Amino acid sequence: MNSRRRVTTALLACLALAACSKPQPKPVKHVIVLSIDTQRADRLGPYGETRPLTPAIDALAKQSVVFERCAAQASWTSPSMVSLMSGCYVAQELLTIPPDKQTLAECFQKAGWVTAGFVCNDILNHEHGFDRGCGTFEGELKPYQPNTPILEWLRAHKDEQSFAWIHLNEVHDEGYAYRPQPEGDWRKYRDAHEPFGAQRMAYYDELSQRLKLTDREASLARMQEEDGSYDDDVHYEDHRIGEILDELRKLGTFDDTLLVLCADHGEGLFTREQFFSGTRKKAADNGEPATLFNTLQMTHGSQVNTELIHVPLIVHAPGLAPGRVAGWVENVDIAPTLLELVGIAHLAQHQGQSLVPLLVDPSDKAALRPAVFSHSRYNDSVIDQDSFQLILASSTGQCDFNLANQLYDLRADPEARHDLAGLQSARASELSQLVPRRLREGLGGGVGPISAQTQTILEGLGYVGSTVETLAERFRPRPTAELLGLIDHLAGDCLTRREIAKVLEERSLSPEERSGVQNWLSKEGSPAVREILERILKK
Repeated sequence: MNSRRRVTTALLACLALAACSKPQPKPVKHVIVLSIDTQRADRLGPYGETRPLTPAIDALAKQSVVFERCAAQASWTSPSMVSLMSGCYVAQELLTIPPDKQTLAECFQKAGWVTAGFVCNDILNHEHGFDRGCGTFEGELKPYQPNTPILEWLRAHKDEQSFAWIHLNEVHDEGYAYRPQPEGDWRKYRDAHEPFGAQRMAYYDELSQRLKLTDREASLARMQEEDGSYDDDVHYEDHRIGEILDELRKLGTFDDTLLVLCADHGEGLFTREQFFSGTRKKAADNGEPATLFNTLQMTHGSQVNTELIHVPLIVHAPGLAPGRVAGWVENVDIAPTLLELVGIAHLAQHQGQSLVPLLVDPSDKAALRPAVFSHSRYNDSVIDQDSFQLILASSTGQCDFNLANQLYDLRADPEARHDLAGLQSARASELSQLVPRRLREGLGGGVGPISAQTQTILEGLGYVGSTVETLAERFRPRPTAELLGLIDHLAGDCLTRREIAKVLEERSLSPEERSGVQNWLSKEGSPAVREILERILKK
């Protein structure tokens, strides 16, 4: 054997030995998916928070693999959890898991595991398919209540192969406020009124001047209070999670439990101006003056900036060493990862990719996909592994709010203040090519009719009401001929044209009225409006 061949053989042997020496997954007896509603990544210790908000999560992270950059597929609960539980991207803001898509719980149940779901968010209910595959489903748990049903179930099934999904909701606002209960026991950061940083204050000054906002000092005080109250909720949530982790240790099951801690989306917390919807539009409709507090995005939904879609992902897997993965991954990856770790075949429907190679070797950059994707009705987000984020305006976003495409370097500009779309057009163009692919392959089909119960739940969570869509209420009482007659006078008002089209879609039209819609379609330039008109004419 020549010297070159001996060196090559020795090198291959060393590489093989190195691969074998890496910790490998061990058999798993229990699986827990613990999703926290509305949890921003940056308010947890493993993601840079220096205050002692989350001691239980911090301790868990030291025994786990922390994915530093994980993207949720939507910025509000329903579509994000439809995606997470189905392992599919979403191309519309769905409330319901499609019946032809298996849930993660169904995968475990069909493999013979005992299964359960404990959910503290009323919209994730049986009507929308979130109970499917759960032998036990507690879908009406309330925030700030004891962990009793969860702990009792864990005790009862400690000797069986078990899968449990736990969805906690304390961090979510209630009526545009954060108030852990009992308030006196969990009120610390609310009273601190910690000031915002210099960069944020400079943004507030620019926004106040541009929009002529009033009541600046009172707004800042209220914003500091709510920002701190969010932290109180995060601290409360960590206490609940700590109780669950302590129970696993008492039962002796922690070391053979595969546990994923994740979130459905983040929270705005006054990072940027919100679209003219939600609390901002509600205040205007009520005749209130525009202030910093009612102009900025406090909660979530509609936007896809990183404060809303960068979520924690921490995986504790038996046999695997703690570590940190620096690259971007996605919530859609959770389902195929769990199934591979327990030896259940993943489904053809799964569009995420298994993170097992990264769990074994967190430095394996080859295991990362080029970019991650998130969706909203108004814009879509693509973030590449260099942390450049393209926010691509949808036709609805262009129509409703005159949105334009944006590009940000999140490493240099984490709050996305400096739009680079005009300076790096080649990068923006390359990233934009992923969006139509994801929208083609993602779950769609419309949300369908919404029941009265769902409407009430969505209103209670702040997801409907006082949005741009309430404009349609002005047009519903008016005759079709009158509405069609308005169109020629609305050349510069895409939003109003879209809302009129939505009202007409609800009606049965005469041949003459359909002809009027056809004439409108021939002149309509907005893709968002054209889409509705085309649906009307197909009826």
